Amino acid sequence: MDWFIPIGKKDNFHQTTKFKILIGVLIFISSASMLLFITDKYYGMNAEFPFLLLAIFAIGLLFLFKFTGSVRIIGHCMIAVVAFFLFKMSLVTGGIFSDDTISLFLIPLISFIIVGFKDGFLWMLGCIIWAIYLHSLVDSTAQIEYFREQTLVFDRNYYLMGSILNIASIFAVFLIFQYQNNKLIKKLKVKQLELEKRNHENAIQKLNLKDAQRKLENSNRELEQYAHVTSHDLKQPIRTINGFAKLLNKHLTKNNKHDERSSEMLEMILKSSDNMYRFVEDLLSYAKLTATEDPSFHKMDLDSVLDNVLLDLKNQIDTNNVTIERNNLPTLEVVPVKINQIFQNIISNAIKFKKKEDELIVKISCEKKGRHWQLIIEDNGIGIEKKYQDKIFAPFEKLHSEKEYSGSGIGLATCKKIVDLHRGQIWVESEIDKGTKFYFTLEEGRSN
Repeated sequence: MDWFIPIGKKDNFHQTTKFKILIGVLIFISSASMLLFITDKYYGMNAEFPFLLLAIFAIGLLFLFKFTGSVRIIGHCMIAVVAFFLFKMSLVTGGIFSDDTISLFLIPLISFIIVGFKDGFLWMLGCIIWAIYLHSLVDSTAQIEYFREQTLVFDRNYYLMGSILNIASIFAVFLIFQYQNNKLIKKLKVKQLELEKRNHENAIQKLNLKDAQRKLENSNRELEQYAHVTSHDLKQPIRTINGFAKLLNKHLTKNNKHDERSSEMLEMILKSSDNMYRFVEDLLSYAKLTATEDPSFHKMDLDSVLDNVLLDLKNQIDTNNVTIERNNLPTLEVVPVKINQIFQNIISNAIKFKKKEDELIVKISCEKKGRHWQLIIEDNGIGIEKKYQDKIFAPFEKLHSEKEYSGSGIGLATCKKIVDLHRGQIWVESEIDKGTKFYFTLEEGRSN
């Protein structure tokens, strides 16, 4: 059915619906006419109605509609041909008493459905005029003998009133359908206006969102630049303090002016400056992760990434007598310079928060989860209280004092940023004195 709809005229839903109704009626008329023609020939009924001609004409109108796309022209052509045959047949099959005359009243209904209300009303007037004409023929000398048998059954006014009743019924259907159709159209127009208004509001919101995104990207670039400049400016006085503290220590030692109190104060200065320097370095690393530039993803064997991380941490691992147990890891598209930070931060934390009396065992494994790989880093350390497990991925969130465990509180926040960059998730499961399991997921392959 869609094949007969002209190209480029399938966008309007209301118009397409009228197209399909017309095409459906034409297909029905051609199919029914062919069936009646075959039946007539098979049973030798010798019907006077030209069913084959009507079927061929309906098929021709289908192809004509394919090229014109005019419902009005094709609809009127089809109705005019049907009306012509019915008008002609009613003159020889009983006039006002004929079945063909009764069938005429379907013409305005079809016209109303296919073409429109006004067109159906005009065809209805034409059918009324023809019925009145047939009624007048009953009194003519030429027709009275032909119609006498019918008039003996019922008075001719009975048939005229029946015709008028049929017309009135069809007209009532017209009015009801048109009224409901207009109501529906009004509702659709109101909804369309609301939809256009919402689309306009959405378009404005989209523009505002793009503008806010652009401003945010500019702000992120400025923030990253500021972090670089600030970190450089902060590092210099820290290095100066650290350097002069060391010189002062040498000077006091050389001149034998070192006492226990001055040694403690110098040690505190050096330790604080080292902590401050490390904090600035961590802050700069975290700030870099907010950069708006699209990072370079490459296929990497995560086993080789882990090998490099364990090599960097070899001194800590050996010093703390750590056992590393690992499974084979997959090859994924990652940002190499960043993905190793996840392994490094989590394994370093496991070493930092190990139990003093027990040997630390770190297990590294993975599992396929749909389009993602889930990696698990498990340790048997001191564990994390449940109430803090949602907070540890926030920047500067420290669960212990600097005296207990040193650190900037940015390591796990950096891990979360990196996992977000890889469109994955990271979470933790832990119990006090029973160890900790860190889970994070990475996509198997990035799609643009």
